[in-house]
Amino acid sequence: MIELIHPGEIVREEIEAREWTDDDIRLLFGPHYFKVKSLMKGKASISEGIASSLSEALGASKQFFLNLQKDFDESLLAHLEAGVS
Repeated sequence: MIELIHPGEIVREEIEAREWTDDDIRLLFGPHYFKVKSLMKGKASISEGIASSLSEALGASKQFFLNLQKDFDESLLAHLEAGVS
């Protein structure tokens, strides 16, 4: 079975690699702060707005982050349809 990796885990790893503090995250993401924190815990998805904020803060394209979410969603659906938990 393939392990599904939530896009938030990738975001969390990138933020941790930069050694950003919670205050840094709050300053960088402003109104998206709580959504990004939820994303990092695997409890939120990457929306258009969050993808734009992530792109600006982390330097990857907005489409990169949207594709992370799309690929995760498609893999999750395939696993659910196959009866894999």
